Amino acid sequence: MSDTGRRSGTSAPTVAVDATAHGAPGTHVDVAVRVRNVTTGPVDVRVHAVGLGWAPATVDVPALAPQATAGTTLRVAVPAGAAAGAYPFLVVAETPAGRTVTDAQLTVDGASELLVSVEPADSRGRGRRRVDVVLANTGAAPTSVDLTAAGVGVDVDVPAVPVQVAPAATVRVPAVLRSGHRWVGRARRHTFTVTATGRSAPQQVPGTFTSRAWLGPTVLKVAAVVAVVALWAGGAVVGIPRVVAALDGGQDAPPAAGAGGADAQPGAGAPGGAAGGGSGGASGDDAGGAPGALDAAPAPALRVAGQVSGVDPAGASVQVVPTSELWGTTPTAAEVPDGAVGVGRLVTDAASGVPLGRVLAPAVAAVRAARTALTAPTAPGRLLGTALTVEGTGPTAQRVRTTTDEAGTWAVAGLSPTTRYLVTVAKPGYRTARYVLTGAELSATPLQTELRAGDGVLRGVVTGPDGPVGGVGLTITDGTTTVTTRTVTEGRVGSWSVEGLSTPSTYLVTASSDRWGSTSRLVTMPAAAERTVDLAVSPGVASLSGVALGTATLGGVGGIGGLTVTATDGTTTRTATTLTGDDAGRFVLADLPVPGTYTVTVAGPGYATVTRELALTPQGVEGWEVAMTAIGGAVTGTVRGDDGAGVTAAGLRLSDGTETYKSMSASDGDGSYRFVGVAAGTYVLSAEAFGYVTGYAQVTVAAGGTVTSDLVLTTVPGDGLVATASVTGRATDAATGGRVTCLATTEPCLVTVTTRATALDGTTRTVTATAGPDDAYVLPGDGEPGLLPGRYTLTVSVPGYERSTVDVAVPMGAVVEAATVALTPSPSLVGTVLPRVGALPTGVCVVARPAGSTTSCTPATATCTGPDARCANVEQGMYELRRLPAGAWEVVLVGLPAEWVTPDPVEVVLLPGETRRYDATVERLGIIRVTTLRADASGAIGTAANATVHATQVGGPTVANAVSDTDGVAVLTGLTPGTYRIVTTAADAASAAITIERDISLNQQLDATVVLASPVGDQVVQVVVQSAHDAFRALASARVTVTGVVGYSGTTPVRRSQSFTTDGFGEVLVCTAPTGACAGRPVLPLVSGHVDVVVHAEGFDPLRLDGVELGGVDRVVLTPSYQLLDASMVLVPRVTAVPGVTLEAVDAPPGTGTVRLTPAVGGFPTTVDGQDATQVPLTFVDTALGVENRIRPGTYRFRVTADGWSVRAGTAELVVVVPYRDDDSPFTTAAQVVLVRDGGVLVTLAPDAAAPLTDARVTLSSGGTVVAERRVTSTAPVHLGALPVGRYDLRVVAAGFRTGPATTVDVPPGADARPTVALVGLGRVEGTVSTHLGTGWSVALPGARVSAVGPADEAGTSDVTFTATSDADGRVTLAGDLDREGLWAGDWDLTAEASDHDPATAVATVGTGPEPAELRLTPRGSTLTVRVTDAGGAAVTDGLAVRLAYSDHAVTIDPPAVQDDEFVFSGLLPLTYTLWVVPSTSEYTTVSTRVTVGPGQPGRVEVPLATPTGSVQGAVTREAADGSLVPVPVPDVEVTATAQGATEGVDVTTGPDGRYLLSGLGGGPYTVTFTASGATLTRAVHVVPGQGTVLDVTFPLVRHPVTVQVTSSIGADLTGGLVTLTSGSGTTLGPQPVARSGTRYVTTFPQVPPGTWTVRAAGPAGHLATVEQTVDVSGATTLPLELREVELRLRATGGAPSVDVTVTPTGGVAVPVRLLGGASDSVLYLPGTTAGPAATLGATTSASWLVTLSQTTVPAGATQLLVTAATTPAPAVTETSATTSGPVQAGTDLTVAVTVTTPGGTPAGGVQVAVGAPPDWAQAVSATLAGGTATVTLPTTGWASGTTTLSVRYVPSTSAWSTSDTTVDVQVRPVPTPAPSTPGGPPGP
Repeated sequence: MSDTGRRSGTSAPTVAVDATAHGAPGTHVDVAVRVRNVTTGPVDVRVHAVGLGWAPATVDVPALAPQATAGTTLRVAVPAGAAAGAYPFLVVAETPAGRTVTDAQLTVDGASELLVSVEPADSRGRGRRRVDVVLANTGAAPTSVDLTAAGVGVDVDVPAVPVQVAPAATVRVPAVLRSGHRWVGRARRHTFTVTATGRSAPQQVPGTFTSRAWLGPTVLKVAAVVAVVALWAGGAVVGIPRVVAALDGGQDAPPAAGAGGADAQPGAGAPGGAAGGGSGGASGDDAGGAPGALDAAPAPALRVAGQVSGVDPAGASVQVVPTSELWGTTPTAAEVPDGAVGVGRLVTDAASGVPLGRVLAPAVAAVRAARTALTAPTAPGRLLGTALTVEGTGPTAQRVRTTTDEAGTWAVAGLSPTTRYLVTVAKPGYRTARYVLTGAELSATPLQTELRAGDGVLRGVVTGPDGPVGGVGLTITDGTTTVTTRTVTEGRVGSWSVEGLSTPSTYLVTASSDRWGSTSRLVTMPAAAERTVDLAVSPGVASLSGVALGTATLGGVGGIGGLTVTATDGTTTRTATTLTGDDAGRFVLADLPVPGTYTVTVAGPGYATVTRELALTPQGVEGWEVAMTAIGGAVTGTVRGDDGAGVTAAGLRLSDGTETYKSMSASDGDGSYRFVGVAAGTYVLSAEAFGYVTGYAQVTVAAGGTVTSDLVLTTVPGDGLVATASVTGRATDAATGGRVTCLATTEPCLVTVTTRATALDGTTRTVTATAGPDDAYVLPGDGEPGLLPGRYTLTVSVPGYERSTVDVAVPMGAVVEAATVALTPSPSLVGTVLPRVGALPTGVCVVARPAGSTTSCTPATATCTGPDARCANVEQGMYELRRLPAGAWEVVLVGLPAEWVTPDPVEVVLLPGETRRYDATVERLGIIRVTTLRADASGAIGTAANATVHATQVGGPTVANAVSDTDGVAVLTGLTPGTYRIVTTAADAASAAITIERDISLNQQLDATVVLASPVGDQVVQVVVQSAHDAFRALASARVTVTGVVGYSGTTPVRRSQSFTTDGFGEVLVCTAPTGACAGRPVLPLVSGHVDVVVHAEGFDPLRLDGVELGGVDRVVLTPSYQLLDASMVLVPRVTAVPGVTLEAVDAPPGTGTVRLTPAVGGFPTTVDGQDATQVPLTFVDTALGVENRIRPGTYRFRVTADGWSVRAGTAELVVVVPYRDDDSPFTTAAQVVLVRDGGVLVTLAPDAAAPLTDARVTLSSGGTVVAERRVTSTAPVHLGALPVGRYDLRVVAAGFRTGPATTVDVPPGADARPTVALVGLGRVEGTVSTHLGTGWSVALPGARVSAVGPADEAGTSDVTFTATSDADGRVTLAGDLDREGLWAGDWDLTAEASDHDPATAVATVGTGPEPAELRLTPRGSTLTVRVTDAGGAAVTDGLAVRLAYSDHAVTIDPPAVQDDEFVFSGLLPLTYTLWVVPSTSEYTTVSTRVTVGPGQPGRVEVPLATPTGSVQGAVTREAADGSLVPVPVPDVEVTATAQGATEGVDVTTGPDGRYLLSGLGGGPYTVTFTASGATLTRAVHVVPGQGTVLDVTFPLVRHPVTVQVTSSIGADLTGGLVTLTSGSGTTLGPQPVARSGTRYVTTFPQVPPGTWTVRAAGPAGHLATVEQTVDVSGATTLPLELREVELRLRATGGAPSVDVTVTPTGGVAVPVRLLGGASDSVLYLPGTTAGPAATLGATTSASWLVTLSQTTVPAGATQLLVTAATTPAPAVTETSATTSGPVQAGTDLTVAVTVTTPGGTPAGGVQVAVGAPPDWAQAVSATLAGGTATVTLPTTGWASGTTTLSVRYVPSTSAWSTSDTTVDVQVRPVPTPAPSTPGGPPGP
């Protein structure tokens, strides 16, 4: 077993394959495979082979237990003709957990040159027997043979050492059979097999050993008899007969059927080799019996054996028949049940049991004298007469029949080595197998036969005179096997069916019944045929079937075809002709009345007529044999060459010009021949043989005589061989079965065929021919000499394929077609080259060169220095090396820059047809990217350009230097793994330097940041306080704490704090260096001027200044502490619910935040100035303090507002003054505000009865300012709203009333003042205005303007005018308005005016009430002009009566005057009239119409006269693209109506709505023509005078075919794609699928309406691209479209069972794709782009795996792209915890204990600890884990006191664990310092 598997992951199964599998062509080879499940759960395993042209079926191993191993086999069927050699292939084992591929090899052995036999093949003995294993080497080279043996119930001892057999030699190797001694019992038969293994496939030879006991079964029987007699003496009368019967049945009598029982063997213990009885004689011990022929021949030396396999191999019939006994070219089909040769028993009829020998005794004797055995039962098939080998005429061969045992083995003996035999293996229900072999070939190799179920079916129905008959017996036989059945008696009565018949064959079907008689029919069955045979039986008739036998022209015995068989009883005559061909000699005579005696005559040319009498019973006769005797003479002799040797298979012809006889010489070495049945006469005898000149002789044949003539043939030079043959053939692709395709090669794509040819003189030459991939090759080519006959090996090669050979046997002068050669494609190497990190550099090339080669290649041009290597540039991380020759290759990467690590060369073995993957991962050397920053004194950080960065490997030399660029970045590259000390120095200050250390690994890029800083100078700070009177004073003993940056950890500032105390001047000195005045003082070594300052003092609020510039803090101001406030408001009168009051802060002292005063929800009762009131507390909030009622000193002002309330003091503000205090005692300030509720005014207007109140204005004012005003139109009370308490002036002005003086109103708090104002009315005029039409006839005149001019008013003003306008009813009212009083008493002049009326006047005397008035206006007269026209528009006045009529009153209207062909009416009143136009003739019809005349205005009307004619009208529409009807607009359609017989018609055009009107048409038929855009429609219509006819027409839409041709930009198959057409109106055609037409995919829309259409094409399933284009359809249109596509192949690698990939095309919808591990690629066709990515990709997988895509975008312009989803196991989850040794004093070391845990196992790797959260990991301190724990020591120099946060993270050493982190806090105590001395100055307060 070999285990060279490539596993996809650790969970993939392990596989071992048998490396020694081999076999011969035409056999089955079992390849042993062992599979082991390495997972923790049961899995299903699927095993299959790849790369083998004869791939075996897939084998499934279900539910393989964990850690269990299962063995299975792959059965490979090696085809016959397969070339010898080694065939490598792959065995693949797949489970859900992974996939394993293992190399395997199958060796096909060549034709064996070793012949093996066991002699004797069937041996007998008592416990032990010696046999010989005969080894014959037929080759030209010595061979070594290994012998092994195995038996069932018998041990076989063979030599354990190899046996050497020389060329053309035979070696007999002794072997011993042992089965153990037995004293008593029957003989037992055992089988064994000897296996001989030489240079080719092993050969197995079966044998049998019959082991006999010392005492046979007879002894037991005798003992049994004695015991029975002794015990049952009283039952002797009954027992003795039974004992005798038992003794008779148990004797070892020779079996009657040839094969005997299980222990009987042909030729061994049975005379004649098969059947007992008869002559012959050995008892069957170890000496084989001789054939029991009449003329006994010596026993042949050969024994043969065979093995029958299948479901039921036992009981199969095996017949061995010499081909010399076959009749001519067609063997007989007669079956001899006994199968004996020369037996004494007569053959009996199977149905009647009547011995046929009694009837045929004379014929049998004659036949026995002419042949050595009875005929064989079954033919091997039709044979050409020229190809049939004729054996010698002497009795040198025998016919043998036997039966297989339980194991399916059989053996026979006594065969001639040179005789050809027909071996027939048959069993009912199975196919019959036939073989033609010589005795030597049979003995050399055991004959292997597999029983396969027969595929022939016979069925039918047996009917009698009254219909179907049940219970009728049927016998179906082909001479070899016999099947019996009966017809059905229930259901389908009379039906029968037999399946499993061997085909092709001819069957005799016989139906027989005691009641119904019998009938027969011969049925020919082709291969796998099903035939229906319906038979009819009737009482009193039967059938006769049989076979005519005799001696053929070649001397053999068999069936004779073409003979006439006649049976007659004097009344009934039946005639038949014997069959020819495969079942020659058979015949059937049916429907013979029975019982009866018939005279049967058999006659034919060349044979003596045979006449027999036969008594026929109702059972009929079946299998009757008739022996025929040939008449005429015989010619015999030999054919020899001029060297005296017999010529085998020479063709002999005997002819007299009329009759011709043909034969062949025998293959017995003497070249003998024989002609029989030759008519008397003189003949020319000729003999032809290959390589000889034809020989002739004259012979004279006498009747009944025999003539001997020996011919000698002259040898032709060169054996007659000529080199004129040729070979043709083809080559195909073994992978596809189609044409070969040359890929990845610049060689011509040709099929090249070569072979070696030997000439007659022994010289050899190479013959070569070429052909195209689709063409057949011809070897040799044109103009080259042909091939001599012989066997040739052709070598076929095609670029890109593995060479292959084919063997072909070439006869002379023929064109032989060689077997098609299936070429295996040469292997390919593909894969990916991916960087571990970053992007792969360009110009990288994968080079494949033969193992051991030193050929180099140039990546830029992909060229190599030698032809044996191939180079492929890596593009997008992938490469392909197609069609490399199979073999071992060394794969190496070239072109990587120095910053990358070139992988070591890898050796791969490429197998034919394989696509092998080699994926490389490139490691990159370390990179450290240092960012240099510079911090100034203010703490601002900027880039530090031109800083020097020097990296030194710890323990090694300096490896890198860099200078920071303008961005402050310096990059150190090419760093080998290790620890580096990095020193950074500023360019402008050498003293500003910093040193860090970093650990670097492969593929790692670290970022480090360093900050270079300078110290900050000292600073003086003064602390003051602001008083309440805006005064400042110094504050002593205040504590000032400064916090600032003293250094940097990376870019994270390190901060510290230091406190200072103010002196008597309120000043402190902040020291940053212990020098000068700061010597001995507390020092804060700041490197940044930005600090945090906190100031504390008793009685003052602390002050904190964050992020201030230390140099800018020279003075700080403290704020005093808070005071207390007690504020409230009082509401008068008392309320139950507090109203909404707002107190808005207007002013507040400095230092305050947002201040608010908020009233409480409820209050408590109180009194104010004797009035009940409610006091409500107020809550004060200052956001700067955040506590209620705490207030800083100062003055506060609040604006008070409340709906319905007012402040009593008259001001709307509350002022709160909080005094400033100097001590710490809080002081409470009281504040209060009083609010009084507003009152109201409710005014009631009281007009007198003089006039109604229609309009009034009420005004309330205070101090001359209007505070409220209302407009009223009725006497209802009016409220003037809420008003503050106080005194107001009330004034009312009403239209038509006198205006009085203002009234004083006092508004009480919370109540309404209710004054009533009396109104005194003035006069008014109320009247009507109308149009006067006549006496007593007037109508209301709306819109008339009425004016009144009155007398002088009280002030003496005259000409005062009031105006009004009449309403719709003509009513009008004149009175005063809000601006003027009136009307006052006196006479008023009224005037009414209206357009086109004369004015009217009147006088009204106005008093104190309304004064009526009526004004009537006279209208001015009007004119009406009437124009009457005819149909042509001309004016008509003659013969017309024109009048106006008014129906309501008798109005006299003067007749019109005629002026300018018009009728004019004058002096008309403004009324609506009826106009009548009455013609005096019948030419026109009377017309009436309504006409309205306005006052004083001229009117005009035109009246057309109607003639008594008809009209045609309607609508013209056209069919739209969507099938709807739309109007045809003007002037598209011209409508013409032409009267019948007229040449001209009436024309109109359609209007905008598509309608038309043809008027003035006389009665009669018309033709109406519609013309639009070249299209014309014609309709016939009949016009009736005085009536209109409606005629609507529609122009149909003309449609056109549109053909859409779709192609793919990448040539993809678009079959199944869809095309849709959409019009602008939304009509959609399709979608229709496209079909391939050449290189395009085409669909046609046959009926497309004209217009603009949008054509959209989409690809089939899996194609996401679409394309749209607009096309104008005005005729037949062809539109080519191209789908821009990208072929995206998705592949999952690694061990994950599946990966879910989401592909989102740009501007499209995401497409999910599931990839299965180990499966083939999934392919999507995406829309292509020219700019921007075509799609984005994302991938997910199960939680226990990680997935990485080789790329996440599909670039623009791509056409094909492979994206790999690589999966790796997800790292185990870890948890990090840490503890410290804190608290720690700044400046000392701190110990951090770190523990990393995981659910399974102990994690390895390291930990890092850094300051801050988030930290600067570049400044972290590292340690290595040991047992999951690590201890890290940190220096705390420069740490600020207080709480410091440390960040801890775990860095795993491999990807098996995930990173994790945590934080831990540590308390840092400051470094103790001496107490500072007090600076000079007065002491502080």
